[in-house]
Amino acid sequence: MSSSPPSPSVRGDASAGFRVPGSILCVSVRDFMQYTSSSFRPGPSLNVILGPNGAGKSSLVLAIALGLAGRPSALGRAAHLGEFVRQGAERANIQVEVLGRRGEGDRGVVVERTFGKDGNKNISEKVKRC
Repeated sequence: MSSSPPSPSVRGDASAGFRVPGSILCVSVRDFMQYTSSSFRPGPSLNVILGPNGAGKSSLVLAIALGLAGRPSALGRAAHLGEFVRQGAERANIQVEVLGRRGEGDRGVVVERTFGKDGNKNISEKVKRC
């Protein structure tokens, strides 16, 4: 059984600052690149991702871009979505929760993208917490 590498440190204070609609509240991945399962909640201000080479810092940025329906070819890392599925897994899942419109309280909208090694994909939008 494989395990994920140590997660990079994500620093941010979720209790301070000001969030606007579209702010990222949570990113969660499963079987994505080197991650078996991981999630992080960035703070409302500047966030710094620290870690040694190979810890997965760039993978978190790629997860955000792909999770929000970015094209793999635009990222310069792989030509096909299936190449981002963790070795030994059949499919990957990315959830990115963003703050909804004003007046909706603190409810986020979760954009979920699931894709297999064969490139089959499914993108959905849900109102829930990741």
